[in-house]
Amino acid sequence: MVALRSERRVYLWRIGPHSTPQEAPSVTLSDILGLLKDAFDNKRAFAFVDADGKVAPTQDAAENCIFIADFQTSADGKSCQLLINRGDPDVAHPSFINPAALTVKNVPPGPDEVQGWSAHMVLNLTSDATGNHRAAFERMQNVSSTLVQRYLDALLDQATEGDPKYTFEKALKRGKKTVVETRPYKLRLGINKVPSENLLEDVKTGSLTAITLIRREPQYSGPGDPTVVNSVKERLVIRTKKLEKDQALDYIKDVTQWGKNNDYDEVQFSVTDLPGNTSAHPRFAIEKADAMDTLYSRTHRITGFSKLLETCYQKIESEIADKMAAELINENLWK
Repeated sequence: MVALRSERRVYLWRIGPHSTPQEAPSVTLSDILGLLKDAFDNKRAFAFVDADGKVAPTQDAAENCIFIADFQTSADGKSCQLLINRGDPDVAHPSFINPAALTVKNVPPGPDEVQGWSAHMVLNLTSDATGNHRAAFERMQNVSSTLVQRYLDALLDQATEGDPKYTFEKALKRGKKTVVETRPYKLRLGINKVPSENLLEDVKTGSLTAITLIRREPQYSGPGDPTVVNSVKERLVIRTKKLEKDQALDYIKDVTQWGKNNDYDEVQFSVTDLPGNTSAHPRFAIEKADAMDTLYSRTHRITGFSKLLETCYQKIESEIADKMAAELINENLWK
């Protein structure tokens, strides 16, 4: 989804700091943020992204990169704000059309420049009733939540590797004896997306455009030697015409029931024309799909900015971060 200049979409997360393996000492959000802040302050928060999306911290300049561009505590001391920047030399250069002159201008980057994007991340420093920390993450193209989680994991591993502080003693049975071994452990930020939407409301608000039925392990009857096939998925994609809301809901029920009767495992819905020109693609196990009030995660829309927004920043944009922080205390979003 392309970022609009008048609004932002954010994911709502509950963050659970933990160590791995489970028997390792417990860890707090303060511990993890301290390591990330130290990496930022000492210019060790830069990482290279390879062609497969793997992340490797590095001191060297790299065009395909991700890094913490800014790290702050809010003025009230209640939240931590990070600006995560991503540069990707492989995406197409931006182009501009002049409708009056009917011309197109492509804008290549200058020397040592790559196209860039920023994603703000805001975390409550105190835990809520669940024992986790509320967080908001800005949705931005090319800065996926999966990539950011890999990146933070890589930074934490770099910060703790070889440090005896991050080891624990594990008792092991060896025959009749018990021996104690010293083992390292890892620090992690567990991310749980907060369910916020349901299919019933999305279909009423937007437009149903497709239903996909998925069979995970169909009997293979295709060409060639079946023993060379690792896995097969069968998808039946139904593109729908523009339907009235009640008609769309009835059609969903009919297709879902037919999918159950014909041994499909999952069903996915595509809903477009949602607020902010966004779309939703919830996917369910087919036995749960008839419960159209089942909650799933979708981005939350933030509007009302006093100025036009950009896709990339050098420092935290305070109005974006402050509005995200306000979502963390909006109880209606965290039920």
